Amino acid sequence: MVLGYRTERGQMGDENNAVFKRRIGRKIVYYRTQMGMTQDELAAKAELSRTALGKIERGIVLPKYATMILLEKALGLPENALVELTETEGEV
Repeated sequence: MVLGYRTERGQMGDENNAVFKRRIGRKIVYYRTQMGMTQDELAAKAELSRTALGKIERGIVLPKYATMILLEKALGLPENALVELTETEGEV
């Protein structure tokens, strides 16, 4: 299942959007730490500032789709890996 930025009724509600932002952030932290990368290293590989990456990882901002693709490439992940839910995922 792939999560999107919209629900069947239009834009995600604030609560769902906040949950989605936190989930994306946790996944990025998880994969980054599994690869032994620092925020500075990942930010440089994804062409982001460390501050921007920190805000994404903390779930403060939702990255644009193009930014997610850059992050996935920098982490060596397949496209859409950050937005896909796995069978067991409630939390990463």
